[in-house]
Amino acid sequence: MLHDFGLRYPMPYRDVVRDQSTALDIDEAWVYGLVRQESRFVATARSSAGASGLMQLMPSTARWLAKRLGIAGHHASLTEVVETNISMGTNYLRQVMDSLDNHMVMASAGYNAGPSRAKAWAASRPLEGAVYVETIPFIETREYVKKVMSNTVYYARLLRQSSFSLRERLGTVPAKSPQSN
Repeated sequence: MLHDFGLRYPMPYRDVVRDQSTALDIDEAWVYGLVRQESRFVATARSSAGASGLMQLMPSTARWLAKRLGIAGHHASLTEVVETNISMGTNYLRQVMDSLDNHMVMASAGYNAGPSRAKAWAASRPLEGAVYVETIPFIETREYVKKVMSNTVYYARLLRQSSFSLRERLGTVPAKSPQSN
């Protein structure tokens, strides 16, 4: 039986996602993998914790990002505007990635559970990405990272990107820096 991955892994809002990903030097397939996991592309999605929009931004994070990005007159419903949410979410994702050694696996964990936690979960020595993921102590975050990274592989294929395997995408998570102990 053949699978139509284009149906299982849709790519709505392509212009916005591509433009933001390119502008911020973030892998477009990864952004799609994350959005698929966060909201299943429902712009008005709301979590029980209060996160909203495609990229599930918490209200405090959205306010901080709005100020940082110079979005005047920010209000909570702006996070449900596709362009605004993707702009804010990808900017936050870039910041998280920058704070975590530009490592996609750690940044995925950090996007879900907070960058300081993702950094604290690093070991005193480098770890294979799969080992790092399996040692994440929060089941929700562990499963989230697995799904985001798996989604990313499928989106990369649909976007005809270089064919990195899941193992290659997981890479090696760097050792925790001594001052992080």
